[in-house]
Amino acid sequence: MKLMNRKEAAEFLGITPNYLGILVNNSKSGIPFVTLSLNSKGRKYYTREALENWLKARTKTQQER
Repeated sequence: MKLMNRKEAAEFLGITPNYLGILVNNSKSGIPFVTLSLNSKGRKYYTREALENWLKARTKTQQER
């Protein structure tokens, strides 16, 4: 499992790193991340699998709108 930094994850999602930060800090969006620190202020890392699952969970068909 490869960890992506904020810039790489944002690029994967097709958004800016700043917008990714907003989504991560928004408790409703629930973008999954990993910290490698003992406190909550550590850097956040992302996995491709988790981001793909997050996208799939938010994919809607025309009828579901």
